[in-house]
Amino acid sequence: MAPDGPVRTLAHGEWVYSLAVNATGTRLASGSTGGTIKVWDTANGRCVATLEGHEETVGGLAFHPDGARLASAGKDGTIRIWSIGDGEMLQGVRAHQAPATEVRFSPDGTRLYTSGLDSRIGIWEHENGTDGFEIKPYMEASVPETGEIGQAHFQMVQPGIAAAIPSPDGKRLAVGSDTGCIQIFDLPGYTLLGQLRGHTKSIHRLAWSPDGSRLASASMDQTARLWDPATWSETSRLRGYSAWVLCVAFTPDGKRLAVGSRDHSVDIWQVASGKRLFGLPPQPAGVWSLAFHPGGNWLALGGYHGMVDLWDVASMHA
Repeated sequence: MAPDGPVRTLAHGEWVYSLAVNATGTRLASGSTGGTIKVWDTANGRCVATLEGHEETVGGLAFHPDGARLASAGKDGTIRIWSIGDGEMLQGVRAHQAPATEVRFSPDGTRLYTSGLDSRIGIWEHENGTDGFEIKPYMEASVPETGEIGQAHFQMVQPGIAAAIPSPDGKRLAVGSDTGCIQIFDLPGYTLLGQLRGHTKSIHRLAWSPDGSRLASASMDQTARLWDPATWSETSRLRGYSAWVLCVAFTPDGKRLAVGSRDHSVDIWQVASGKRLFGLPPQPAGVWSLAFHPGGNWLALGGYHGMVDLWDVASMHA
């Protein structure tokens, strides 16, 4: 049975395109099409910081593992690092010559991965600088559309990269593109391990399960899919959507997957069986971003309506 309504609503004020939650669940960040980022205290719903600097849509957000910093990726092609404590921007770099689509820290916080519609992946390392934090280029790579498995060759360029996210153990990098192909590289060697094919249109978001045994993909072909990277196989195709599927998020135990679509729907699926368990009530607008509390207390939804809604997921059951 699905909950009747959100337990809390946070008014961002602009179309919410991206979300991120820190490791303790005490802070939630929302990024908008207007370029603003808001940081929320999840205990009381108070906005504790408004971060301004991006000129256009904030495509991706990621908290550093220490929770003290936030990285953001913008349609303006820039990557910015922010201090959560005082809301100051610590650094901003033009990482891509086209919209930056995603940003993620490695699990140990020593690397920052960025992707963009310029078909580039940025791999950055950070060090403590005079201002307390600094990122510098470690590697810039173009991802091949095709190539031999087992070769390290970031040389040929494929269409825009929608997402590049490291696995929970930091040993693999999943890359999704406008072609619908997903490639997985080893880290830190950046050797192509294999490819997952099936989507017929662009990948919009990717998500690893907490144990790294499954990869979920959201695509503009109106499906979400679950993959087994160990066998390079599709385990489930999640259908029933009438518009782009825009976001996916695993529950902290990895047993369920939330899927959000432009058709205003959010569904909860069982990972093991690929069975749809239930859907939330129709949302007031398309759902572009999802994020679970690390303890499983709630699911955050962001979309066209300019709000971030927190839904009670602890009581969710079929």
